[in-house]
Amino acid sequence: MSRMTMVGILALLLAAHAGFLLVGSFRNFVVIDEAAHIPSGLSHWELGDFGLYRVNPPLGRMLATLPLSLASPFVDFRGLDRAPGARDEFAQASLFAELNTDRYIELVCLARLAGVAWSLLGAWLIFAWGRELYGAGGGLLGAALWCVNPTVLAFAPVVIPDVPAAVGGLAATYAYWRFLRGGRWDQAVIAGLLLGIAELLKFTLLIFYGIWPLLWAIRRFDRHAPATSRPRLAQGLAIVGISLYVINLGYGFRESGIRLGDFEFVSRSFTGERPSDDPLGKGQGSGNRFRGTWLSGVPVPVPADFLRGIDIQRKDFENGFPSYLAGRWQHGGWWYYYLYALAVKEPIGTISLVLWALALCVACHPANASRFDEAALLIPAVSILTFVSSQTGFSHHMRYVLPIFPFIAVATGKLAGYFDRDRRAPSFLIGALLIWSAGSSLNVAPHWMSYFNEVVAGPSRGHHHLLDSNMDWGQDLLDLKEWLDRHPEAQPLGLAYFHVIDPALFGIEYHLPAPGPDEVTPRDSKGASAYGPRPGYFAVSVQLLQGARFRVSDGRGGRQSITRHDYFAYFRLFQPIARAGYSILIYHVTPLQADAARRQLGMPPLPGRQGADSAEHGPGGSGRGDGPFDPRSSGGNRDER
Repeated sequence: MSRMTMVGILALLLAAHAGFLLVGSFRNFVVIDEAAHIPSGLSHWELGDFGLYRVNPPLGRMLATLPLSLASPFVDFRGLDRAPGARDEFAQASLFAELNTDRYIELVCLARLAGVAWSLLGAWLIFAWGRELYGAGGGLLGAALWCVNPTVLAFAPVVIPDVPAAVGGLAATYAYWRFLRGGRWDQAVIAGLLLGIAELLKFTLLIFYGIWPLLWAIRRFDRHAPATSRPRLAQGLAIVGISLYVINLGYGFRESGIRLGDFEFVSRSFTGERPSDDPLGKGQGSGNRFRGTWLSGVPVPVPADFLRGIDIQRKDFENGFPSYLAGRWQHGGWWYYYLYALAVKEPIGTISLVLWALALCVACHPANASRFDEAALLIPAVSILTFVSSQTGFSHHMRYVLPIFPFIAVATGKLAGYFDRDRRAPSFLIGALLIWSAGSSLNVAPHWMSYFNEVVAGPSRGHHHLLDSNMDWGQDLLDLKEWLDRHPEAQPLGLAYFHVIDPALFGIEYHLPAPGPDEVTPRDSKGASAYGPRPGYFAVSVQLLQGARFRVSDGRGGRQSITRHDYFAYFRLFQPIARAGYSILIYHVTPLQADAARRQLGMPPLPGRQGADSAEHGPGGSGRGDGPFDPRSSGGNRDER
């Protein structure tokens, strides 16, 4: 491959990737965690304080919100809760949207530009490392897998730390790999700087402090490594010291070096006591298991908010949250959650290529790089996947394993060796699998967050397998608004929307649908009329349809707690007439259908509906179609976006 051809292909890949990301940025509404990261990042610039959203380090959101801070949005950080374990960032998410409603979408899109830059950097790093190991074709194949991956396309433009952490982790390890191969001091300094930057992006990457010494030992005692290039202990210690300096610099050295005994912790790991079940930490007791021990006087080498963020995150996993997998809810998660998620969320073509590359690695195929080079890719990927899978307090988001993606993409580049050997059958298969991955991903554009592969029948069935950011994170509100603008007959709308932001801020008039029946539902017609099913137009987030417990906006400026998994389950009895994206289903329930469903649920008909069936269907009419009622008679044509 000529240099001009290589550069041209890479440029086309990056340009297409940037275009896809920009389309996603403008077409998708702000998602739940992103809505909290944005004001939190602004608070760091405004207050020089890192208390908001400290369960993640601040660098990613600070870079994203730097242009916003110059745009002077309205903010109000008065009255922030400074108690140990406090989580005010989601209250700030709602407040920030209310204060900046007129230009909120523009501010979000401006903040998302940083994510586009991070992802383009990630593609280039994958290409660069892959080219060093497997040639230009290997670099391009790895970069292509990254550029068309639906998980990357979904989360790269979103102001959350996962893609920046994936890219930062790859950059740091790439620099460290180059140091281990060269052994020079300037390479050690660069590795230390990038390690510190990586740690400022996501706490998961703290695992590098365990992985890197292992790679150092493998290289140090490699008989085939030149003695002059073997890393030295002093260089390893310098890398750690430089990274700690960068971490403190990232927090402006704010509260650095505080003695361990002076902290107030909230997690069992740091207090030695079992915390309360309050997931927000309000009123939760605090303590310090190190107070009174010899460790009490030891100064902590990282900023106070860095350690407090780790503490609060540990508390969340210790307390646990309800989790959903394959139609089942339970308190806490599953060790195999991420393996299941990868199996249904990644394109089949990508999975096939990755497994093929891993098989070559296990078989010690000539296409592999050296054992050390392969270890530098696979040890971080396997370690991160293992660590994240071991945290079973809750299982919500496949994006937590995004830091393994670039390592796997680089390693999969070895398959390009088949092109160099002019082996037509494998070359054709590799190309076909890559095209399948790209086509499958682009087929759902710009709704990549709801992507599911063909094994589970795609995104329309995705909510039967996974929820939260894997399927429904509130991203499709703009599609719902467009649908309502085209269908004014759908007002008044009953809306159950999974988000911390009120849709009324963006011109959607709605009311909260009635709750479904429970064991205390009145049996008389008048009392039971307060419960659904009821006739009308409704839109329901699939997260709530499948039984998530959440505090949703009620259309009157307040919020209603959804306390039962079956609160909106009755909507599963109806066939949606449309959908907004893939995460919001739209229903038109006729009076006939409502009463038929109520009979199926053992409820009395709505007031004034007694005897209506015979009036509507004539003598002997049952009002039923294929079962208790015919969902296909729901009115209106199916309109899917």
